[in-house]
Amino acid sequence: MSSYRHLRLYPAKPPPTKGTPHQPSYKCSVNGLGFLKKRLAKVYLDEDDLAALKIECSNLDFDPTPCPPDAGALLNPMPAQKMERLAREYELASLEGTGPFENNSFNEASILNRRIDSYLRRFQQPDDVDCLFLIDNSVYRKHGFSSVEAPLLGCFRYSLGRLFQVQHVLEVRDRSSSHVTCFLSEDAPLRGDALMLSEVWTILAIASLYFHRLDSGKFKIIPVTVISVSGRQFRIVQGYADGETEIIHIRKTRIVDLGYGEDPEKEHWSEIMTLMRWVLAEPCGKTTYD
Repeated sequence: MSSYRHLRLYPAKPPPTKGTPHQPSYKCSVNGLGFLKKRLAKVYLDEDDLAALKIECSNLDFDPTPCPPDAGALLNPMPAQKMERLAREYELASLEGTGPFENNSFNEASILNRRIDSYLRRFQQPDDVDCLFLIDNSVYRKHGFSSVEAPLLGCFRYSLGRLFQVQHVLEVRDRSSSHVTCFLSEDAPLRGDALMLSEVWTILAIASLYFHRLDSGKFKIIPVTVISVSGRQFRIVQGYADGETEIIHIRKTRIVDLGYGEDPEKEHWSEIMTLMRWVLAEPCGKTTYD
């Protein structure tokens, strides 16, 4: 028996598109998935893997400063004052906390990801406007994948008893930009000195799917931001495949630990609000050919 579930690189039938995308970045993403598919029994990527994939990895500051984003930035986090105002208006702190987490890392990660999703779906009904969900204050909308596409976004490694799964995906509402943000739940613990195979797989898999979904001739790259969660820890991992250089550019933040208190959200409210600033961030950087 195989040590892991066999994942298809290509759905059984093509997604709703007009032919196979021609962009070099699409080819780079699919080739990267082919390399990782042979190594799905691994949890962490080593130096040889990074070299073979031509991954250039650098640090990303989790605590954004008010200054303009640097030249390589993919997102400009929501200003802290605006996030604080929205948190008050939508009464996010009044939502019942998750309480003690489960004793399973994947389930704990899923709980946190569902909680962030519940914030995005939080709504208010002012007297003078229609009902607005919190996510409506950003450029994003929530989007799902079909049953044909979904198998590309998760894996259970039987030999390791490890599971990872993409649970929520946000795309730019008017599709003027190709930026995508997603929430990844992982059973294996995060490591500050290594990228998870699941993190890189998710970046490349979502990019390959969105090259099909979006205007095939318009976008040069698909930047993907992954909210990577394992147990009570999370970090932000961003990346995209550059087809012209065949380099996969990745940035990752420090690991944020929510600890083992009875109410992790309330005890680490500042970190949760910073995470929400990233989730509701403004896309930046050019992703089109023109």
